[in-house]
Amino acid sequence: MEGDPRVSKPRLPKAYTEEQLVFLRSHIGGFETRTRGHVRGDAKKFALDRANEFLVRFGLPPDLQGVDEAEPRFREQIYNWYKNTVGRARRKLEGRTRPKKLSDKASSSPGSLTWSPTLATSFASASDAADPPGPSPHARTHAHAHAHTHSHSHTQQQQQPGPSSQQLQFTFQAAVPIPVQVPSPTAIALNVTPLALRDTFVTHAIDAPTLSSLIQSYVLAHPSPTPLTPVIYALFDAATTLLASCAVVSASTSASGAGAGAGSASASASASCTSHARASILFPLLRRFVDACAFFPNTLVHADVSGPLAGPRALQSALRKASVWAPVGSSGGGGSAGVVATHGSLSDEMERIKTDRQRRKDHVQWAQIHAAAIELGIVGGAGARAGGVTVGSNGGASYHHRPAQDLAYGVPPAPTTASVSVSVTDSFSEMMARDAVWEADEVEWVAGIIVLRAIIRTGAMARKAEWEQLLGAYERRWKEIKDEARQALVTEVLLSARDDLARLDETRVT
Repeated sequence: MEGDPRVSKPRLPKAYTEEQLVFLRSHIGGFETRTRGHVRGDAKKFALDRANEFLVRFGLPPDLQGVDEAEPRFREQIYNWYKNTVGRARRKLEGRTRPKKLSDKASSSPGSLTWSPTLATSFASASDAADPPGPSPHARTHAHAHAHTHSHSHTQQQQQPGPSSQQLQFTFQAAVPIPVQVPSPTAIALNVTPLALRDTFVTHAIDAPTLSSLIQSYVLAHPSPTPLTPVIYALFDAATTLLASCAVVSASTSASGAGAGAGSASASASASCTSHARASILFPLLRRFVDACAFFPNTLVHADVSGPLAGPRALQSALRKASVWAPVGSSGGGGSAGVVATHGSLSDEMERIKTDRQRRKDHVQWAQIHAAAIELGIVGGAGARAGGVTVGSNGGASYHHRPAQDLAYGVPPAPTTASVSVSVTDSFSEMMARDAVWEADEVEWVAGIIVLRAIIRTGAMARKAEWEQLLGAYERRWKEIKDEARQALVTEVLLSARDDLARLDETRVT
């Protein structure tokens, strides 16, 4: 009997790990949206699909292993978790008590039975059916005699013997109101964190409206003049996760295929993810972000830009900040400190080196995101003015035909694009590419050539001579790069930029 799942159902909520809770909470917005939809069973189907993803990602919980029908029970458990979490959030936001308390209050009145959390029942004997004290006969219904009855205190309501006398007469009482469910994005927002947003960006199964709803919920819970800044950093963290997995897979594949030494494989690990592989990761990621921005209401404002254009504005601001390289200061003191402070200074120096290495990786990755945004026409790029790339599937966004300065600052589109001047984002991107080659740190050279290649791909034929000269300066810098992984990356980008420049000559000269 104890093994029967119909009898020994686990109590909810179950104890989940922090990582599992992050996964579950990242889908609360999608479940809450579907509970307000018009498709019957859509919310439950969504929860069961998330349960399947949970099983693939984390496996079956230990308390359900070896139990009959464990997976169906677990899926139902996840559905109940979503249902109870959303229900509690709604009740808390609306200031309502639990439905159980309403039923208890109704059952305390004489002559009433608990039938549901929102309905109270009263019964009378068969002899009083001819003289009903309550509403019209449309509100009466008969139940089977299995219900438990209490004797009424009034003498005129006596139970008649016989099977027919045990029928109960129920009446809906208007004194107990039926609460109407109200959308509660504020309550759902309490569970949205930057870590959950990062996982949401990584999970491709989440559609653009759900992603937009989660972002709006986070903004609603964390108001500020620039509320989308943490969202952009979550987008960056998602790109970091995906690019890292790409580099690991590529490095392991090349190492197993070529049989190279461990030293050379590790040296080129960060560069083993090719430009095509990086584009296949960053382009869909940025498209998903822009598709989600298309659903932003005009009440969402970032840096005085409202609506769908607030997302690209926030991305441009983050790219501008990340384009400035500030090296970590070297630890003071010479080598004559001796053995006395060796332990402390060595640990500090190791930590500084680790931090500096991570910052250099982040700087290059920001440049890769910058380049992808230029090629997609989200920020900067002459290609955005010439027609650009259609970003996203939502027709209301119209990102593909607006000038780049409109995407950056929300100015209405100009009546003609023939004489549009170089936008602010164009100037920013080109200045970054022009200045980086003359800086002292080689990581700036890497970032600059990555952005320059994107500018060439979206640029105009008239400026080919300028770009050839700038590419020559980067080629001279390439010889000075000491890090093997960075040199390999710059080699790939330089060759690709040369091909793009030649292709530009072939396609635009008629």
